[in-house]
Amino acid sequence: MSVTRVGSEVEIAFTDHGIGIDPAMLPRVFDLFAQAGGGIGRQDAGPGIGLTVVQRLVHDHGGSVKAYSEGFGKGTRVVVTLPTVNEELVDTPSLVSAGKRVGEEHKVLVVDDNRDSADALAALLEMHGHRCMVAYDGASALKIAGTFEASVGFLDLGLPDMSGFDLAKHLLGGESTSPTLVAMSGYSTEAFRAEASEAGFSHFFTKPVPIEALLDYLAGI
Repeated sequence: MSVTRVGSEVEIAFTDHGIGIDPAMLPRVFDLFAQAGGGIGRQDAGPGIGLTVVQRLVHDHGGSVKAYSEGFGKGTRVVVTLPTVNEELVDTPSLVSAGKRVGEEHKVLVVDDNRDSADALAALLEMHGHRCMVAYDGASALKIAGTFEASVGFLDLGLPDMSGFDLAKHLLGGESTSPTLVAMSGYSTEAFRAEASEAGFSHFFTKPVPIEALLDYLAGI
């Protein structure tokens, strides 16, 4: 790790000599749920969330982040650039609010059997003012929905105990106010999208879903 002052900015560089990244993957490494193939796609790899969280945190503080690598086996270098703070900036509005969408703050139910993905998505949404509850299967989601009264639900369609389609029908058939449901899946055929629409989903996102798209969608509700 190295820290360098460059004019009115500071560059924080993290360099390793590990597995590296395919140069073709570099433009997408900060996308939500993005994972590289080859060695990085190991069975014990993460869900593709971490760099998205890094990018959002850095961006909300007025900075930028870039990744560099010459390929597999040649290591990776990630450079975070942040503005330095001086007396002229102390009394200005917080940079954290600069990236926040204008719109209603929602109570969001996130349902995904990939625990890391569900927890990280909820954390990202809470960074932007939304209140979130997380469930990792359909039964838990129904139990939470009985008391949480979410206004929006992000549902993975492949759950261990019931399909996302069946869960949607249960959530939309309750006595309380029905939430706006959003389907998330790695499968995106026309037939699959049509089935989601028939089940009551208001929107369909194909994984990996850019966090910007999720935030824009919530701001538009």
